Amino acid sequence: MSSLAAFFIEQSMGFYFGLLFFSTLFTKILKKREHFALRFWGGSLVGFLIVFLVPEYRAISVAPSTKTLAIYLVFILLMLFCYRGSFKTLLFVDISSLTSQHLSLCITEVFTIAFGISDGTLYAASSVVGALFTWLVVYLLFTRELKDGNKVESMDYTLILVAVFLFLIIFLAQRVVITYETITASFRFFDGLTCCLGLFILFIQLGKTSEEWENRMLKELMEAERKRYHMLEESMDAINRKAHDLKYAERAWKAGMLTEQDMQDEYVEEYDYIARTGYAPLDNLLTEKGLFCNKNDIQFTYMVDGDQFRFMGLADLVILFGNAIDNAIECVMRYEDPEKRIISLVAAKREGSVRIHIENYCEDELSYKGDLPASHKKDRDNHGFGLKSIRYLVDKYGGMMGISCEERMFTLSISIPV
Repeated sequence: MSSLAAFFIEQSMGFYFGLLFFSTLFTKILKKREHFALRFWGGSLVGFLIVFLVPEYRAISVAPSTKTLAIYLVFILLMLFCYRGSFKTLLFVDISSLTSQHLSLCITEVFTIAFGISDGTLYAASSVVGALFTWLVVYLLFTRELKDGNKVESMDYTLILVAVFLFLIIFLAQRVVITYETITASFRFFDGLTCCLGLFILFIQLGKTSEEWENRMLKELMEAERKRYHMLEESMDAINRKAHDLKYAERAWKAGMLTEQDMQDEYVEEYDYIARTGYAPLDNLLTEKGLFCNKNDIQFTYMVDGDQFRFMGLADLVILFGNAIDNAIECVMRYEDPEKRIISLVAAKREGSVRIHIENYCEDELSYKGDLPASHKKDRDNHGFGLKSIRYLVDKYGGMMGISCEERMFTLSISIPV
């Protein structure tokens, strides 16, 4: 075996680079520090020199277990040096990387023992294949939907308990191997099975926390919408006062005290966008959206029978229509061509139900997360609550909701029995 091959199959070397390799699955929940590339490569090199070359050149005798702990400590310090994060998110990344690396080792050794592989080069190749296989499995089963640290931050003490459990199991397993100087396939099989169990517990808890986090975010969003509705009422009072002033302005115009241009600039343009659905809360909302669309070259047309929606709570009504219109506005605002900035809304009673049908131009192919389209915003985990809040309210009133995108038209249809 060449000295280079021996260098790369040495267990501690594989442990160090394995931690760095598997950390790529989890560090996406952390924020990179400035000059990240320099920090990462420089820090990795310094860590390598400290852990490996210094003991070699100074003939320092280091026990395997001590060396393993030292490598893990260097890895933790490297994460702190390269990334910003809370205690929980850093702990999550560190323990998940350690567990994934150890799982890779277990898979590799079960395979090599079962097939009697003892050649150093073949073992090194098996280690690489085992690491790639484990990385792919962990990604598909656990980290594919992992996007930011907000949900990890919301985890309770279970994270710390699982982290301590996994840490002890992994280092206890190493002590057993060092003490008895033998490794059996069955031992590594159950060792790896324990790692899998730990990861499942960790991510099941994360999933429960994610649901609780989304529910909390949804409640906060709806509370913010309620506050916005009250602000909207105040602004609409100002518009209504202005409309009332129009009557007196008309008299002044007829008396020659105002010019036609004064009337157009000061009163008539805004008055044209005051909605008249028969229900003041919807009038206020549609007026606000109409004025915004007019200023942004969006063709917003609507036919709404407001009287049919009096059975809904005021805040629920505004949140439902407001989010539906806002989603459409956000979509068409991405297109520069005014011809593509088209939104239409129809809301009325039909066959024992109130129906809401809103369409807007859309060139995207829908990709779904669960039963709702995924957000196209960069910060997807903190967005996408518009449709969730709509679905929540539709379910609250015992209705149904449908979404489609055909012939470059996105359609949201809602039916609520009355």
